[in-house]
Amino acid sequence: MTNCDAVLRQNVESYNANFSIWMSYISSLERDVTQNKSSALGISYAGVGLNYSDAKSMSEFVSQHQNYQLSQQQSESLLRSTLSPDSVRAYIACINKDDPVSILLPDSAVTDAVFQFKITWNPNYRGVKPSEMKVTVTGGTIDGQNEKKIKLIPPQDSPIFVLERDKGGYVPLYISAYIDGQASDIVSLPSFPDFIVKILARNSQAIDSIRDGQHGTSLVQGKLCIQPTDGNSRLLPNTLAWVGSSVGDPNRARADVTTHAAENSSTLVCGHWWNSSGANEESNRLTGYFVVQEVYTDPVQKPA
Repeated sequence: MTNCDAVLRQNVESYNANFSIWMSYISSLERDVTQNKSSALGISYAGVGLNYSDAKSMSEFVSQHQNYQLSQQQSESLLRSTLSPDSVRAYIACINKDDPVSILLPDSAVTDAVFQFKITWNPNYRGVKPSEMKVTVTGGTIDGQNEKKIKLIPPQDSPIFVLERDKGGYVPLYISAYIDGQASDIVSLPSFPDFIVKILARNSQAIDSIRDGQHGTSLVQGKLCIQPTDGNSRLLPNTLAWVGSSVGDPNRARADVTTHAAENSSTLVCGHWWNSSGANEESNRLTGYFVVQEVYTDPVQKPA
């Protein structure tokens, strides 16, 4: 599946707009990203740049905290729905070149409780006449009626149907099609998340250190640490950054985010700072704080 997964990742910009798609994207990456490549891989969510380690940690946190799990089939269905038509055809060709029955979903299937979808029948055998097509939906209704749709369909036809998800989309959805003894892959979409995933910057305490003849010249140093707001949030340690300024010798008045990097975790992140003066007449000043991104979830109001 590795090459097919690569097709699914062609439209990466769209994977930042919806958390379910984003999480599917991370799951897809897990299947073929090697550890030595993952740390430098650039990913973003909500406008915040993440490396693969933080993105994976964020995905695992939400899965554990909200029990929102996505199967590989659901991930593929979600990602395929965001592809361009050409990419969809490339993906279908990759996973099964001889499959004549396909279900094609629009982007809106990921976010809307009501959307149109298409069935394509391209039989690769001769002497085909119109045949009975049976479309079955679990977790929704077709054309405002019931969970099944049966009709005659000629070869090369692509009928369009309207699907309405049960309970506003807050239940899983499954779609399958069956024509002339040939079955499509089952499209599987997860329920809409009943939470919103947010990222918020968390700051450490600030420092204002001066070393000169008046304030002392010897080396002073320390670390500034940040903990999660509570048990319902998690820090993304690789996003740690220094926000501040130094006056004087930058080799003496300085801050560093890598000194404690190996020790930093989702529950405690620290940065280190130093300041000193080589002589009484030399003045070095360090002012600022460390900042790290924190991920948390908020509930959403589900429809009655």
